[in-house]
Amino acid sequence: MKDKCPYCYKMKIMSDDHVFSDFLGGKATILACKKCNSRFGHQFEGKVFSGLTPYIVILAINGMPIKKRLVWKNAHFHDGVHYDLDSDNKSMARPQPILSLEGKFSGFKATLVNKYLKKALKSLTHKGHKITEIQEEITINKKLIPPPFHFDDNMKRLAIKMCVGLLKYFNVTITMDHSAFEFLHKGFSVNPPVYIDFRPLQLIELHRSNTLSHLVYVEGNSKSGKCYGVVQIFGFFQMYVVISDEYDGEEFAFIGMHNSVTHDENFQRFQSIGIEMPPTSLPHDFIVTGCKSMFEKLNKLMDESFGKCIVFFDLSAMQVGP
Repeated sequence: MKDKCPYCYKMKIMSDDHVFSDFLGGKATILACKKCNSRFGHQFEGKVFSGLTPYIVILAINGMPIKKRLVWKNAHFHDGVHYDLDSDNKSMARPQPILSLEGKFSGFKATLVNKYLKKALKSLTHKGHKITEIQEEITINKKLIPPPFHFDDNMKRLAIKMCVGLLKYFNVTITMDHSAFEFLHKGFSVNPPVYIDFRPLQLIELHRSNTLSHLVYVEGNSKSGKCYGVVQIFGFFQMYVVISDEYDGEEFAFIGMHNSVTHDENFQRFQSIGIEMPPTSLPHDFIVTGCKSMFEKLNKLMDESFGKCIVFFDLSAMQVGP
């Protein structure tokens, strides 16, 4: 069946596309063209998923249900070995190459600490590689240093997509500004219309179904001429999205929430809040402080959602990317 795609505005064959991405546990879908659906998944949704995997692993260890096992690569370091950490709270070291005195490859050695690594090494043995087994269990530190946090173009494109998806869910089509449209589709803009937002938005927070919920809020106001959105991931990371600066339709406000613990979703019409755009340029020191505050909030939200948590993020050595 052909319909008008909410992302490219063309009449095409439709496919189901999640409002909240599948890797976030999303259930509700809208109709979007197969080309946009496939291209977005390949170009930026998969990359956002990879960037968020360490955080999803920690949340899963502490009690958040996920669809399949995930691995945070190089999560911690112990006795000269980098260990991966999986969502089942198992640590595993990747096979390390063994070189002879002449510098020639002679096999692998690894610390066997779980069934997944044993399976991988068994495969290597069948291929003729020599394996040195070192039986050792290690203790994971209660606090792990989060990987460098990047508020990058992939995350920004996902935020635009989520806002447009919410509009489509309520059968509302808004013509995106040229900058938003081009950035969503091409991933390039001198001034991407998505901004990191450290401000607490109390009226939104009061309606959160769970402290770790994902949330998307979109509002259109002809008096201000703006249609914009706010996107929150796991309740701690917030973005402000400019969809259009030339909106002249009826006033509306919609909100969608996804409970990351129960995976229940709720979509409803909402009161207009009139959120001002955050500063578009921030000093690096302010961004570092803001990001650390976000992860302090994440640690607190995990504690509130799961009770006594097994693992927290250690913010003392946190790195913040561009």
